[in-house]
Formats: sequence, structure tokens, C-alpha cells
Amino acid sequence: MRPIVRLLSAVAVLAFAAGLPWAYAARDAADPTAPVALLAVGTAATLIATALYTWQEVRPSGLTLPEDAGRLPAPAWWAPVGVAGLADLAAGPLVSVPVAVLGLVLTCVALIELGRRLRREPGELNRATVRAAREIQAFGARHAVGGDASVEGVIEHVARGGTRIVLVGRDGEFGDQFLATPEQAARAAELAGMTVHEKFPAELVGRMRTGPYEWKRMAGMQLGGPANPRAAA
Repeated sequence: MRPIVRLLSAVAVLAFAAGLPWAYAARDAADPTAPVALLAVGTAATLIATALYTWQEVRPSGLTLPEDAGRLPAPAWWAPVGVAGLADLAAGPLVSVPVAVLGLVLTCVALIELGRRLRREPGELNRATVRAAREIQAFGARHAVGGDASVEGVIEHVARGGTRIVLVGRDGEFGDQFLATPEQAARAAELAGMTVHEKFPAELVGRMRTGPYEWKRMAGMQLGGPANPRAAA
């Protein structure tokens, strides 16, 4: 799905990049079909790409969604829709009234959605939390052993009020994710199906591969484990 979204996004960028100056150049032409067609292609590609990306992002896709969570938050779809609307609104009056009207409608829809989001109370299940959960799952998949992609670790406070999720894959590799609050970190771990410990158990410490780089990132946490041969290389 992502390759399709990227392709459609590229088509939209190219269509608008060509259509906007062409519309200005053809403002007095008797037949402005070409720039109108380019603007239409750019708008259609933007809307289709945005719809596909939003549909993909609101699906759990392996995340463990709690019953009280409702559904995953949608990405900021208003941004590309607003950009397409402004492009049509800028070029439409030069070559096509329907294009200008469409641009006005899209711009209004984007502004309405932006206003709704600005008024919405921030919660634990936001886009940053979902992205962190997907990164945790991707980390587990990269460091799976024998098909086991589970991730374990701890949640700890860091400087300036942030919260860090320390990750350990099945192969002992170390990683982390950062979020704004402990609640968001706990929700990200829950979404990813990660096992969270209050402190590192001895079995997990023994499995970790901690080289000099990892020691620096752990900021002096008293952990042991065999050295990471790649870090020593």
C-alpha cells in the first residue's frame, strides 16, 4: 500500500508543479484544457493517496487495541487536502471556475478539520503513541529469534519530563523509543503487545548485548550482559 501512496503523491506533486505555472500562462488562452487536466490529476491523486494512507493508518494492523480506545487516531489528512485546495483555488480562477470552486470546498473542509483538532483534548492514544507502538513491533520483527518477535523492557523517566521505553529484542539487541508522558509510553507498549517490567529481570539482563554505545544511551543504568561484538568491531 505504501508504494502506491508514494507513487500517487509523486504524481500529485508533478501535476501541480506543471499545472500551476501552465494555468497562469494559459489564463488568456481560448482552450485551457491541458492545465485544467493537470490540476484535476493533481487533486485526484492527492485525495486518493490521502484516503489510502488514512485508511491504512487507522487500521490496527497487528496492534493490540484496548476496548476503551475506540479506534486509532487518523493522521493529519487535512494538510494535503488543504494544500490541494489552495492550489486549485489559486489556479482555478485563471482557467476554470469549477476548479476554483473545488479548491474552495477542499480548503474549507481542511480548515474545519484543523479547527476540530485544535479544540480536541490531547489524550494518551495520539499519533505519536501509535507511531511508537508500530516502531516497537518493527524492532521486534527485526530482532526476532525462531519466529518469536516479542519485545521486553522497561519504562523510565528522562530529563525535561520525557519518558523512554527501553526495548530488548529476542536476540538481545537494545533499542528505545521516546514519548512525552509515562501514560503515552505505557499505552504504546500495550498497543505493541510488549512485556513491560518494573525493573530488568536477571534473565533479560543476561540476554542483553550491551556495547559502549548502548551503555552511553542507558545513561549509567547498572546492567550487565555480554558485550555486543558489532559495537566492539
